[in-house]
Amino acid sequence: MNSDDSRRGAHGVVVSLLDTDDESIRITLDDVENNSGHPDTWTHRVFVTSKSYDKNAIENLDLPEDEYAALGHYVLARLKAIRNNS
Repeated sequence: MNSDDSRRGAHGVVVSLLDTDDESIRITLDDVENNSGHPDTWTHRVFVTSKSYDKNAIENLDLPEDEYAALGHYVLARLKAIRNNS
């Protein structure tokens, strides 16, 4: 990847991790928007989806390859969808 030029698109996807009480980690995706084009002005738009995984699998980066592929595919598909609908 290249260095940061501080420019951003108008829409994005935030991916976050949350430790849950049952020894799982939940990955959550949210849509965000940025009307200024600067990296520090994102505003939440909508919850997209979430999925829980075994905490040890996440901490050890030990998910099946198809899970990594599905997550990456979902993020890119979501970015494409919100870009086309704006």
